[in-house]
Amino acid sequence: MKPVVQSQRFHILDVMRGLAAIVVAERHTNLLFGGPTLAGGYLAVDFFFVLSGFVIASAYEERLDKGMTTFRFMQIRAIRLYPLYIAALCIGALAFVLSSRMTDTFNSNAFLITILAGLFFIPLPFRITEADPQMFPFNFPSWTLLFELFANVCHAMVLKSMRIRHLLVVIGVSFLLLVAAALYFGSLDLGYKRTTFVTGFPRVLFSYTVGIVIYRTGLWRRMPLNLPVILAPLLLVLVLAIPADGAARMAVDLICVLVVFPCLVVFSTNLTGGNNWNAALLRFGSASYAIYVLHLPLFKLYSAFPSLAGAETIRAMVPYIGLAFLAALIAIAIALDVYFDAPVRKALSRLLRRKPFSPAPVSP
Repeated sequence: MKPVVQSQRFHILDVMRGLAAIVVAERHTNLLFGGPTLAGGYLAVDFFFVLSGFVIASAYEERLDKGMTTFRFMQIRAIRLYPLYIAALCIGALAFVLSSRMTDTFNSNAFLITILAGLFFIPLPFRITEADPQMFPFNFPSWTLLFELFANVCHAMVLKSMRIRHLLVVIGVSFLLLVAAALYFGSLDLGYKRTTFVTGFPRVLFSYTVGIVIYRTGLWRRMPLNLPVILAPLLLVLVLAIPADGAARMAVDLICVLVVFPCLVVFSTNLTGGNNWNAALLRFGSASYAIYVLHLPLFKLYSAFPSLAGAETIRAMVPYIGLAFLAALIAIAIALDVYFDAPVRKALSRLLRRKPFSPAPVSP
């Protein structure tokens, strides 16, 4: 396949990843919208993991097969993830300091421990404050990046050399564990709390490995469909918006992870109608990771100013204040992606004597 054609196929994945990041941002800032709007918004994480397995396999499996070491591979992944992650961690830390100073609850020891733990993706085993029970208080979505890195290590050390039938065993075992978790907890909204942390491992392994299998089988380029590419993002939003409770919620979650998201990746990469992407949309897709990793620290920073984020102010401006926040988030994410992340990654790549930086799509 010609590189330009493959690039066009991946543009749609970039845009869909950006859309999924917006869905997650809306979910975590739903106060600005008057409440949650997409019942299955948390499933965007599983969609991220499928995309990650697929895109990482397409970008690195050949190099891993030719002898790239796990250490080298993880260096590349660290360069991809860390610059914006550190920026988001600093914003989250600043928001914490401002908030705690206003309420006179600042604890320097807890602050330093949280910073150090955050730098190395170590989930905190305790609450930093009574009001914040998260494992990553300065940037809550970091839990997904921890599991992403876990999957990357597994890929470089084990999954790269496994045949498809063995990968299917990994998929099958992981899915059985997901079914058990869904039955016990009531949904797949799992992995982000201490009580459900271990369920994050089968959650990422299942979807990530499915992404690898999609790449290896070539399903992503075997069934060209002359349909508008806009169909794929619309389908993603519709799936994430499905309302359900109880047993129906469990069924929807499992069906989405097992069938819908893998099929959506295959469907998206086979679309051939209207691949003329404009520059703004491509830039939005390129900034998808920035949108994802920055949204909550920026929201916390905004919330640290009571005059701007007071309950009465928000109630009077719902949902326009939420739309304004998302617009600002996208603008800031694009700016940091272009003027901070790309130059820093390029410099780090040169420092490690890598090939020059390439803007090829990579997962968040």
